[in-house]
Amino acid sequence: MNTEYNSYMNPVIMPVVGALETKSGDADNSNGYRVERDPASETAKPHYYTVRLKNGVKAEITATKHVGFHRYTFPKAFSSKILLDLGVTHKHSKINEAWVEIVDCNTIEGYQKLKLIPSFNYYGNDVYFAAKFDRPFRYFAVWKDGKFYKIDTTPIRRFEKTGGVTDFGIFVDYPTKENEQIQVKVAISNKSIEDARQKLAAEAPGWNFDLVKDKCQDAWGDMFEKIQV
Repeated sequence: MNTEYNSYMNPVIMPVVGALETKSGDADNSNGYRVERDPASETAKPHYYTVRLKNGVKAEITATKHVGFHRYTFPKAFSSKILLDLGVTHKHSKINEAWVEIVDCNTIEGYQKLKLIPSFNYYGNDVYFAAKFDRPFRYFAVWKDGKFYKIDTTPIRRFEKTGGVTDFGIFVDYPTKENEQIQVKVAISNKSIEDARQKLAAEAPGWNFDLVKDKCQDAWGDMFEKIQV
């Protein structure tokens, strides 16, 4: 789940229950962390998207101008995870360098430096991000080139991969009760992590998902009112 089809597709975020996969997998969902969705549960509007995934997670997404606001409702599980995959981007871009920092048990920051493929200039921006979780994660781990680097929740851990990034990311882990919700806010910037951090604080300071959704709906309504047919 991401902001695909603009120049900031990244970072890709995915809720996972049970066994961990770090590759996105094939389009038919036969392997990897891709999960089939339930089309009957899907609602897609300019200000709000929701769908129930076949792994039992209900996913909801809304946004401000620079912040994606995710709300995931999990089933009961000993190990529910949220992945940030820093090794994938739009097919017309290449990731030259990626970096992630676990700031504390609620905060992850990082970047992806992209190289555009010639003739597709629209997809060449670097992406800096700041992500906040509404509750501390139990533990986290980074994967890089097929290896896991499991770490406790001691803050300030940095990882970096350069020279063509295809297998790099991080996941956080929670035990969840039935219908337990976990929220994630991810701000993006093409300037710096500090700029992403500032946008997150300015545009989405709280954890009221429905309030942000309503404001997003109002913003889209104002835009549509300017259209004359």
